[in-house]
Amino acid sequence: MKRDMDLVRAILLATEEAPPGRPVTGIDGYDELDYAYNAGLMEQAGLVEAAVVRASGAGPVAARINSLTWGGHDFLDAVRSDSIWAKTKTRVAETVGTASFEVVKAIAVSIALKVATGGM
Repeated sequence: MKRDMDLVRAILLATEEAPPGRPVTGIDGYDELDYAYNAGLMEQAGLVEAAVVRASGAGPVAARINSLTWGGHDFLDAVRSDSIWAKTKTRVAETVGTASFEVVKAIAVSIALKVATGGM
Protein backbone atom coordinates (compact mmCIF):
# COMPACT_ATOMS: atom_id res chain seq x y z
CA MET A 1 0.00 0.00 0.00
CA LYS A 2 1.05 3.58 -0.52
CA ARG A 3 0.70 6.72 1.51
CA ASP A 4 -1.86 8.97 -0.16
CA MET A 5 -1.39 12.61 0.80
CA ASP A 6 -4.75 13.59 -0.76
CA LEU A 7 -6.42 11.04 1.50
CA VAL A 8 -4.41 12.24 4.51
CA ARG A 9 -5.64 15.79 3.85
CA ALA A 10 -9.23 14.56 3.39
CA ILE A 11 -9.08 12.67 6.68
CA LEU A 12 -7.77 15.74 8.51
CA LEU A 13 -10.50 17.94 7.03
CA ALA A 14 -13.24 15.42 7.86
CA THR A 15 -11.96 14.94 11.40
CA GLU A 16 -11.84 18.66 12.06
CA GLU A 17 -15.40 19.06 10.75
CA ALA A 18 -16.83 16.08 12.67
CA PRO A 19 -18.98 16.87 15.70
CA PRO A 20 -17.37 16.10 19.07
CA GLY A 21 -17.76 12.44 19.95
CA ARG A 22 -18.33 11.38 16.33
CA PRO A 23 -15.26 9.56 15.03
CA VAL A 24 -14.38 9.48 11.34
CA THR A 25 -14.49 5.90 10.04
CA GLY A 26 -14.02 6.41 6.30
CA ILE A 27 -13.86 8.91 3.46
CA ASP A 28 -16.24 8.79 0.49
CA GLY A 29 -14.49 7.72 -2.68
CA TYR A 30 -11.71 5.83 -0.87
CA ASP A 31 -11.39 2.11 -0.22
CA GLU A 32 -11.71 1.02 3.42
CA LEU A 33 -8.29 -0.63 3.42
CA ASP A 34 -6.62 2.46 1.93
CA TYR A 35 -8.37 4.57 4.59
CA ALA A 36 -7.24 2.23 7.38
CA TYR A 37 -3.66 2.10 6.10
CA ASN A 38 -3.34 5.88 5.86
CA ALA A 39 -5.11 6.39 9.20
CA GLY A 40 -2.55 4.04 10.76
CA LEU A 41 0.29 6.05 9.24
CA MET A 42 -1.27 9.26 10.50
CA GLU A 43 -1.49 7.81 14.00
CA GLN A 44 2.18 6.77 13.83
CA ALA A 45 3.12 10.28 12.67
CA GLY A 46 1.26 11.84 15.59
CA LEU A 47 -1.32 13.64 13.42
CA VAL A 48 -4.40 11.96 14.92
CA GLU A 49 -5.70 10.08 17.91
CA ALA A 50 -7.09 6.87 16.44
CA ALA A 51 -8.13 3.30 17.04
CA VAL A 52 -6.66 1.14 14.30
CA VAL A 53 -7.62 -2.52 13.89
CA ARG A 54 -4.76 -4.59 12.54
CA ALA A 55 -5.14 -8.10 11.18
CA SER A 56 -2.42 -10.52 12.08
CA GLY A 57 0.24 -10.18 9.41
CA ALA A 58 -2.00 -8.06 7.16
CA GLY A 59 -1.67 -4.54 8.54
CA PRO A 60 -4.54 -2.12 9.24
CA VAL A 61 -7.98 -3.31 8.15
CA ALA A 62 -10.18 -0.69 9.84
CA ALA A 63 -9.70 2.60 11.66
CA ARG A 64 -11.60 5.17 13.67
CA ILE A 65 -10.12 8.67 13.93
CA ASN A 66 -11.22 10.31 17.17
CA SER A 67 -9.46 13.67 17.00
CA LEU A 68 -6.59 15.69 15.59
CA THR A 69 -3.42 16.28 17.56
CA TRP A 70 -1.59 19.59 17.73
CA GLY A 71 0.61 18.40 14.86
CA GLY A 72 -2.45 17.35 12.87
CA HIS A 73 -3.95 20.81 13.26
CA ASP A 74 -0.64 22.40 12.23
CA PHE A 75 -0.38 20.30 9.07
CA LEU A 76 -4.03 20.92 8.21
CA ASP A 77 -3.55 24.66 8.62
CA ALA A 78 -0.66 24.44 6.15
CA VAL A 79 -2.67 22.55 3.50
CA ARG A 80 -6.27 23.66 4.14
CA SER A 81 -6.53 25.99 1.14
CA ASP A 82 -7.35 24.11 -2.07
CA SER A 83 -5.11 26.45 -4.07
CA ILE A 84 -2.15 26.08 -1.71
CA TRP A 85 -2.63 22.30 -1.70
CA ALA A 86 -2.70 22.22 -5.52
CA LYS A 87 0.46 24.38 -5.71
CA THR A 88 2.17 22.16 -3.12
CA LYS A 89 1.43 18.99 -5.07
CA THR A 90 2.59 20.63 -8.31
CA ARG A 91 5.83 21.82 -6.72
CA VAL A 92 6.55 18.35 -5.32
CA ALA A 93 5.76 16.67 -8.67
CA GLU A 94 7.89 19.11 -10.67
CA THR A 95 10.92 19.01 -8.38
CA VAL A 96 11.33 15.71 -6.56
CA GLY A 97 8.38 13.56 -7.66
CA THR A 98 7.65 12.33 -4.15
CA ALA A 99 8.55 13.77 -0.79
CA SER A 100 8.52 13.01 2.89
CA PHE A 101 5.76 14.35 5.07
CA GLU A 102 8.11 16.99 6.48
CA VAL A 103 9.06 18.22 3.01
CA VAL A 104 5.42 18.39 1.88
CA LYS A 105 4.57 20.41 4.99
CA ALA A 106 7.56 22.73 4.49
CA ILE A 107 6.61 23.36 0.87
CA ALA A 108 2.99 24.10 1.84
CA VAL A 109 4.11 26.50 4.57
CA SER A 110 6.51 28.21 2.16
CA ILE A 111 3.75 28.69 -0.42
CA ALA A 112 1.33 29.94 2.23
CA LEU A 113 3.91 32.47 3.45
CA LYS A 114 4.44 33.75 -0.10
CA VAL A 115 0.68 34.09 -0.60
CA ALA A 116 0.27 35.85 2.75
CA THR A 117 3.03 38.33 1.99
CA GLY A 118 1.88 39.01 -1.56
CA GLY A 119 4.68 37.06 -3.19
CA MET A 120 2.36 34.84 -5.27
